[in-house]
Amino acid sequence: MAGVTEIDLSNHGIRGGAAAALAELKSLRRLYLGAGLTADCLPRLLRRAVRSGSLATDLDGQQGRCAQVGRPRNVTSTATTASSVSLSWDAPTGAGTVVGYRIKRRPVSRVDLVTIEYDTGSTATAYVDRSVGPGTHYIYRVVPLNVVGEEGVPAHRFEVTTPR
Repeated sequence: MAGVTEIDLSNHGIRGGAAAALAELKSLRRLYLGAGLTADCLPRLLRRAVRSGSLATDLDGQQGRCAQVGRPRNVTSTATTASSVSLSWDAPTGAGTVVGYRIKRRPVSRVDLVTIEYDTGSTATAYVDRSVGPGTHYIYRVVPLNVVGEEGVPAHRFEVTTPR
């Protein structure tokens, strides 16, 4: 059973619609199993469907999409100014499918990385950070996201200093 399906859950809130939502989720589960997705992938996809209100996906070739995605390679800055850092990288290779990237950054003076872009929503391998300050040394991490929004292996850290 392959093809494109969309299960609309937006009208199935807890009040009066729980049974209908459950029936649609069971239907979606059967579709995913028919497409050959692994059982451990199903709960994550169903949770994502509930969170987003709907889940549209092409069921052809979905096997392995929930697998952890590999590490982005060769992170570099293509342009750095006092107010922006343009990052680029090579897409990871491996079993999982990348659907977006999470960008994390920290000034050297801080300990923890902060997420500056939760999900780029794109497989594009470039990002422009326009929230930097002049004369500051930053450390970046590019983290790939799989189809259910889980983080893959992060890229090796990349450091850059913005000019004054």
